[in-house]
Formats: sequence, structure tokens, C-alpha cells
Amino acid sequence: MNNFESSKEKTLLKILHSGFVHIRHDIAVGDLEQAVQICNLLHNIPLLIDKIGSEATLVQLREKVEGNALMKEWLNRILLSIEESI
Repeated sequence: MNNFESSKEKTLLKILHSGFVHIRHDIAVGDLEQAVQICNLLHNIPLLIDKIGSEATLVQLREKVEGNALMKEWLNRILLSIEESI
């Protein structure tokens, strides 16, 4: 695995972690709709990383949110916070 692939994998792991945190919060405050949308967005990431690699998984994740403004905003916010933390 090269450094570029490793960097993409770390980004995906951080997205998953943020997703789990947001799901816990959303359930606690009763926002089940957003929790379900995050689950639907993220549940296949580990399998996709194994099947098509980290870079392609990240591309597919970005494509998947295109039709959903709420999830697109959520993912963009997470990616921005990841970039800022580097």
C-alpha cells in the first residue's frame, strides 16, 4: 500500500468514526431520519475498501451523496474538518 492509498484509507476511517459519533448523537436527540441516512451512506465502506480500494471508495462515497443535499452537506463538513485537522 502506498502513502496515497494509506492517506485515503485514513480519511475513510475518520469519516466512519464521525459517522458513528453523529449516529449516536442523532439517536440520543431523536433525529432518527438523519441517523438512518448516515447508516445507509456508510454501512458498505469496509467492504468497498477491500473490494475496490480506498481511493475508489472515497470517489463512490462522494457520488452517492450527490442526490441528497443533507448528506452532501454532512460529508462536505466532515471532509473539511478532516482537512483542517491535518
